[in-house]
Formats: sequence, structure tokens, C-alpha cells
Amino acid sequence: MKLAFLLFVVLGVQTTTSQLPPLNTTVENLTNLLVSLGYNSTTVTEVLTSDVFQQTLGLFGYPQLATSLEDIMDFLNKSKYIFEEIVAADDECSRQLVILFTSLENFEEWALKMLDATAKIQSGILVGNMMHVGNFDECLSIDTAINNSQINGQYCTAYITHGLQDKLNLRDKQSVTSLKLSLGLCIPAACNTTSLETIARLVEQSLESPYHLNFVEEYCKSTVKTRRFSFRSIAAMFFFTAMGVVVALSTLYDVYFFQKHQSQGPNIFVAFSFYTNGRKLFSTKKSADSLACLNGLRVLSLAWIVLGHRFMYLSFLPLVNLLDVLEWLSREGSGIITASNMGVDVFFLISGLLLVYVYLLHKEKGHTPPLSMFYLHRILRLTPTLAAMVLFYSTLLEYIGFGPFWAAVTFIFQGACEENWWSTLLYIQNYVNPDNMCLGQSWYLAVDTQLYFLSPIILFPLLKWPKRTISVIVCLIVTLSTLSFGISWQKDLSPAFYGIEDDEMKYLYAVTHVRATTWLLGVILGYTLFRIRDRKLKQLFSTTKKVSGIGESVRVSRLEAALANSLIRLAWSMAISVIILLCVKGHGGVFNKFLSSSIFTVLIRINYNIYLIHIAVILYCLGNQKSTVYGSFVDVIYSFWGDYIISAVLAVVWTLTFESPILVLEKIFFGNRSQKNSPVQNGVTVVVVNNLELDVKSS
Repeated sequence: MKLAFLLFVVLGVQTTTSQLPPLNTTVENLTNLLVSLGYNSTTVTEVLTSDVFQQTLGLFGYPQLATSLEDIMDFLNKSKYIFEEIVAADDECSRQLVILFTSLENFEEWALKMLDATAKIQSGILVGNMMHVGNFDECLSIDTAINNSQINGQYCTAYITHGLQDKLNLRDKQSVTSLKLSLGLCIPAACNTTSLETIARLVEQSLESPYHLNFVEEYCKSTVKTRRFSFRSIAAMFFFTAMGVVVALSTLYDVYFFQKHQSQGPNIFVAFSFYTNGRKLFSTKKSADSLACLNGLRVLSLAWIVLGHRFMYLSFLPLVNLLDVLEWLSREGSGIITASNMGVDVFFLISGLLLVYVYLLHKEKGHTPPLSMFYLHRILRLTPTLAAMVLFYSTLLEYIGFGPFWAAVTFIFQGACEENWWSTLLYIQNYVNPDNMCLGQSWYLAVDTQLYFLSPIILFPLLKWPKRTISVIVCLIVTLSTLSFGISWQKDLSPAFYGIEDDEMKYLYAVTHVRATTWLLGVILGYTLFRIRDRKLKQLFSTTKKVSGIGESVRVSRLEAALANSLIRLAWSMAISVIILLCVKGHGGVFNKFLSSSIFTVLIRINYNIYLIHIAVILYCLGNQKSTVYGSFVDVIYSFWGDYIISAVLAVVWTLTFESPILVLEKIFFGNRSQKNSPVQNGVTVVVVNNLELDVKSS
């Protein structure tokens, strides 16, 4: 039994020696060593020279054992002490470990599977191959009964503190994630993390190892550890089931009664109908509205963001070339990834544009909504779908996946929603607990909603004193840009493009007083478009400037970083403003036709929910990953299409369940005021559905 344990430990050690003696020489040396330690020579010889043992060595990737006799002597002497300590412990974990070692000595299949499923240190550590997975499914498939003990496989992720980052200078400020060596261990399910920590400390002390193994109970998975549903999760399942029943009943009523009787007008009983709401959702009927190009800009901007998020969360995967991926991000041409969050600036720009444009149309027709409806409309448009997603994250996220990394996903993302769901629903999460935000992507909703609620301060003066108000807005943009420069300089923040650190998120990236610059530019653009909507532009610019390299993750000086953080987003928004102005005034040509195409007319209606859902889709794919992967741009593009399509399909369901019914109910209960206050331009009703959508309906 002790011999099996020693061999088990030795098999876990790989040699990096480039020139090794033949295997038979190594076995002979090891035989002499074990005999000198008191083991029976006949037993040792039979075990080490058996065909099964030779095949096992090859199976596990150990064609040759370590060859330094002095090192092996010291190692085995200490290992004997560790084994004796394990045997002395009178608990189920120790008993099953003893059974494991005995079964290994007899080369029983289940024990070999447990060893086989355990990860081994692989090559490529210096290029970022730090997550060694093993075989998750093989480990969990182990189920055997021996000596009145039921032994099941348990997969645990052990994190090893190694200090390689400091010794080899493998980290820098631009890294997306710190390098942490992890091993997937397959052990008996009777062992909890307390037992594992005890054994790990014993091994470290006995072997005087500089490495430290750390275990987290939530990161250990087995088939015997069932995930129990909490009261909150049961309540959430009841809510979603009830919503499904309501939708089904409403759809049946709509199809088999309401449609057959040719009923006219809105009906509360069909508010949740997939049939009626689905027809509206997928309608490609287009109007002659000149703002249709905004549909394409928003859809493409969101697709760009999804691509960037897929690449960003790639660092959660067990990559064999993590450092190569990080190095690629610093090269020229990586801007398509590193600048993807600039798509959010397009959202801010168009949000400010639409707010002013639609408001001025209201005023021109004499249909100004009361301030209470102005705010209520916004809340009803955004909150139901957001609240449903927060509920899902905080209660049910942990139950939809099962893999070696799924526990880490739920620990981070579900834990944040369990603690800070309320700040997300109040749209203050960018200032309250910004480092532990529920639905990290929802920071945009917080910023934009805060600006929306403050907008009357600008809208009312803009009507009465337009020139003065525009001048004040310009001064405000300059002031806020200067503030961004000061914050970036004082905090020594890097350009916030890719791999955003906590300080950059907290002080620069997700705060309203910094992000307001592009939104204010949108306000000016919206006012300009409204004033010149009936005019033609003969010539807009006589010169053009080329902007290239936006967002490349390169090292810059403190001054350059501060200038970039204060000006680059504003410059980008100005460039997008020119595109919008050209398209709206009929100078967009083929670009305007593309951005105004029918496909974007449909996609824009689910854009908001794609934004809410896509992170969960990415996390599901990453959390259930069960092997190491090679990170490359081509693979990211391939995965992006899967992320986007799946998110779009789920967004359709989410929209028809939580968003469209609210729109119908709002029309029923506030129909007169909604109809009265809908601005009309050239026979077209413009409805701002929410921040990420613009729906243009024929009146």
C-alpha cells in the first residue's frame, strides 16, 4: 500500500531534464532505492517491470522517471512520512485515500482513471499555459464500492501560488488577468477542502516546497453533491414559469378567439401574445424616415461590443497561449478588438441626439408630455427586462451550467447580483459598489438614465435660449474633458480601451461626469438635425482627416494617456456625427442604404435585450469549457457569430415576454396621452423604445 502511494506521488512529478537514461536503467535504480528503504525486492521488481506499469507510464505521459537518486531518496523518505500521517487520520477521506493507493498498487481501472483524470503540468507555462484542466467528465464518471465505502470521483481545482510572475516578469499593467497556476485534481468525493488543505500543508512542510496549494469548496464538483435550490431560486422559477403560462394563455386566446372575431383595438388579454407581438417584432415595413440610418449604427456598434467582450472573456479560458494573446493586443491592427468599447460612445451620441430631436418634435406639434410621463415612460421601457435579467443572475445562473470553471463564473457574477441587485435597479451602480457590479454591462444604462433624468435642465433652456444654451453645452464639454484629463493624470490611468483596470472603471470609464461629453455632443447634433431637417447641404467639408489606430493597446506616456482619455472618445463621436449628418441629409450613398436596410429594422427592436443577454451566453460557453484551447483571432470571430446569434434568439424570447407586453399595457393605460404626444414628421411616428433601440412606425 505504501509502495503504491509512493509511486502515485512520483507519477505526479515530471522531469524537465533534456537528456535522460533509458527507462530500464531508471527502473533498476528505483528498484535498488526502494529495496534500501525496506520494501520487498521481489514485490518491487514485479511491480516496476510489469507490462501494466510500463503501459501506465506511457499512458500518463511519463516515459521516464526522475533520475537523481539523492533527490528521489529524500523525496520518498518524506513521502513515507506523509503517507503514515494520512493513514493515522481516522476519517472517511483518509480511508478512501488508503483504498485509492491500494487499488493503484493493484492497477484497478477506477484508480487509474482517477490518476488519469488528474491534470499534469504541461508545457508552455512561459507563454501563459497556467490552467491545467485534466479530464472533468472522466473524473465524475468514477463510481465504485470497495470495503463498504462508496467512492465517487470529485473534481477540484487547486490554485498554486508559485511566484513565477515576479521571478520571470510575466505580468504588467496591461494584462487582462493575473497569471495563476491551477491544476484539476481528481480525488474521492469524501474529501472536502478542509481535508485537502490539511494534506497540502503537510506535503508542503514535509517537502519544504515553495509552492502552496489552495482550494475553494465551491470549486469542487461531484455527482454526489447535489445542488439544492434555495427559496429565492424556487421563487424565481415560479415567476418565470408563471410568465410562460401567461404568455401561452394570451397567445392561445389571441389565435383562437381574438383573431377569428376580427377584434379591433388593444386588448389586455392579448398583451402577452407571442403571435401579435411577434408579427410586430419581425415586421420589415419601412418608413421614409430620414433617421433610419441610426438603426444600422446601433446594431453594428452592439455587434462590435459583443466581439470585444468575447475576446475579453477569452482570458477566463484555459488558454495555452495567454501571453501571446496579450502580446497580440499590443500590436498594430488589434484596434478592431481593443477599441470595441468605443461602440458605447455611439450609444451615448445617439441617445443625446434622439432625446433632443424627439423632444423638439413634440414641442413643435404642441404635444409636450408632462414631466411625470417623461420619467415614467423611461422606467417602463428599461426596467422590466433589466429586472428579469437581474433576477435570473441572482437566483438561477448557477443551475444552468456544470463544468470545471462554472463555479468561478457563478461565484463572481451571481454573487455580485445577490449583493448589489438593488443598485442596478436604481441605476446607480456606476457610483455605488462599482467594483462589484451586478450585470457589469449595465453601467451604460446607469450613466444614460442619469443623463436622461437630468436632461430637462438642458431641454427647457434649449427651447428658450438655443444659442446661449449651445454655448453653455460647449463650455461644459470642454470642462468635462479637462476634468477627464486631470483624473487620468492624477491617477496615472492608462488609456481605457481594453483590459480596463478597477481604477479606470471607477474613476474614468463608467462615471457620468466623464461620459457626459459624447452625450452632450449628441444633444448638439440632435438640435442641429432638427433645425436643418428641411434644408439641403451642398458642401459639408472641404477637407477630411483620417483617423487610424484608434484603440490599439500600446504603451504610452502619462501625458499621452491623459490626452487620449480626455479627447479620443470625443474625436470618435465627432467622426460618427459626420456620418450621421451625411446620411440624414442624403449624402450617405451606399452607406446610408446599408445602415437603413430592413435587417437592421428588425434587429434594432431586440438590440437592448441582446446587450443584456450576450454576457450570460459568453459566460455559459466559457464556464462549461472542459479542455485547454488555443486563443486566436480567427477562433474569436468564429465564436462571436455563435454568441451573437444565440443572444439574438434569446433576446427575441426575452423581448416578447418582458418588453413587448409592457409596451402594449402602456398603450392601453396611457393610450390617449401616448397617442397625443407621439411626434409626427412626414407621416411617420417616431417612438424612442429605449436607449438601445429606435423604432420608427408609420402613422
